[in-house]
Amino acid sequence: MTSEVENPTDKFAIYDSTIDESIQKNALQITVRIFTQLGAGSGIIIKRQGQTYTVLTNAHVADGSSDQQYTILTGDGQSHPARRKNLSNFKGIDLALVEFISDIDYEVAVLRNSEITIGEQVYAVGFPNYIYNSKGSIETFDWGLRAFHITIGTLEMLMSEPSLPEGYKMGYTNEVEVGMSGGPVLDSKGQVIGLNGRGKYPIQGIEIFALTDGTYPSPELFHKMNALSSAIPISLFQEGTKISGSLTDIKTQSVQPSYIPTIDSFTAVLNWVSYKLLGFRDFGTGKSQQGSQNRKEVTGKKICVPHSYEKRCIQGINLPTVTVEADD
Repeated sequence: MTSEVENPTDKFAIYDSTIDESIQKNALQITVRIFTQLGAGSGIIIKRQGQTYTVLTNAHVADGSSDQQYTILTGDGQSHPARRKNLSNFKGIDLALVEFISDIDYEVAVLRNSEITIGEQVYAVGFPNYIYNSKGSIETFDWGLRAFHITIGTLEMLMSEPSLPEGYKMGYTNEVEVGMSGGPVLDSKGQVIGLNGRGKYPIQGIEIFALTDGTYPSPELFHKMNALSSAIPISLFQEGTKISGSLTDIKTQSVQPSYIPTIDSFTAVLNWVSYKLLGFRDFGTGKSQQGSQNRKEVTGKKICVPHSYEKRCIQGINLPTVTVEADD
């Protein structure tokens, strides 16, 4: 069953005048928001077969629903029930598939299958769960398409092995916020070259930059990696589907996992610590010298309910799973 969001006209006021409108329109058509039992992330429409659409996202987004059931918000403001689809041949990679059924004609993303190069202009796309301002943070879960967000930046790093765990091999300068995980990284033609999944300046520092061979990057490399958002190259997905023989009609155009915290992990830990120490809910904002969200101010009176995947943020710490009122 397909249903319409409360304010479908939101889509008429979401574009960023500083970014080419054709890129934004394409991005909105192929990007979806995935609502889980305990949060939300983003995804990419990569296939249509009859009335069944397949969405590629991060495994840590799909893990937000223990029953593997979701609600998908598409670029026309419609919402659709969805379910998780088995994704074989990707053990240890932070990828998942979700399916929904609709008789509406939705655009299917073009996955680039030609080589990507350092210095390319790229766009990071998704639906942030929070918007930050001088007074703190505002949730966007009921914003409909107004939550759609796109940022512009440059591809700065491509890693071979050893790389970061779970397939994170691509570094780029774009800002990526909580909720944008699973959304596409696009090239200048609007082709998908990767999936968002990790943000800049993680609070755990170098500890979460352990490489797949067990070593750590040099201080110089860590300094560079720390200042970049990280994505899974779409080539990893393309290679895996070729080997498994599944999803062979995906549109292309010439271009137990190791634990690692993701962009969606950080807010839960910050909120939990702020509640424990200060009795407040969300970290506010203020740009750091590097330009990423600093979130040192606090506001509000409720601790956020952690997503199921946010519990993975610090191993050995069991974050609370209920809403708690702070004392005045």
